[in-house]
Amino acid sequence: MPKFAANLCMLYTEHSFIERFAAASADGFKAVEYVSPYEETPDAIAVELRRNGLTQALFNLPAGDWSAGERGIACLPDRVEEFEASVDTAIAYAQALDCCKINCLAGIAPAGMEPDVAEATLADNLRYAAERLAAAGISLVFEPINTRDIPGYFVATTDHAERIMDRVDHHNLLIQYDFYHMQIMQGDLLSPSRDCKGGSAMSRSLTIPAATSRAPARSTTVSFLSGSTSSATRAGWVVNTSLQSARARVSIGLRCYSKGIKQ
Repeated sequence: MPKFAANLCMLYTEHSFIERFAAASADGFKAVEYVSPYEETPDAIAVELRRNGLTQALFNLPAGDWSAGERGIACLPDRVEEFEASVDTAIAYAQALDCCKINCLAGIAPAGMEPDVAEATLADNLRYAAERLAAAGISLVFEPINTRDIPGYFVATTDHAERIMDRVDHHNLLIQYDFYHMQIMQGDLLSPSRDCKGGSAMSRSLTIPAATSRAPARSTTVSFLSGSTSSATRAGWVVNTSLQSARARVSIGLRCYSKGIKQ
């Protein structure tokens, strides 16, 4: 049976961020994730987790100036010092929140930047973060994200993510395989996901907003995926990002964490 967690950036947005923990708990969730905890103090979030009996499943490394359109800084050569400092910040929050997994957003490479420069920077930063987080007992993940929602996002396919994994070559780095993003970019969700080994699983809503030639528009249901992902979900959280209505049917998908998608 999957363990369900709530994404507090997408659910309960009628409440303030701090109020969403209680709302998630009231709907029966046992864990939460969100993009960024850094607008609140770690103590304030820890209080809400304890008060509502929730586990912190995941959050991201600091991702730059979100309001200005930044979606991570890990591939930016002129932000390496900032990235390294952000790892220390994330570790402090993770330790306060008893969180054992942190996600790194690669970012959007500036127009004109040589792809190999961005990839080399990303690999170096991931290696640095993986080592620092390993020392703190925290796993590092990074994910391909579709370029429809984030145009220009640097890592958008599993093939590219695997190439970066090979370049980093660190035991504490996992690929976060998000079915929502990969349905848009690649389709054929189950072929790569079947090869996730030794990881845990989480999720995003799989209601695809529009069609592509390889990924027709549709909502992918739990029943479609559960038979092929049950072994992965036993180890981790299925994270919900879309509620049809309060305390009602949930539209979910799955994402796997893996040291390698392909066999």
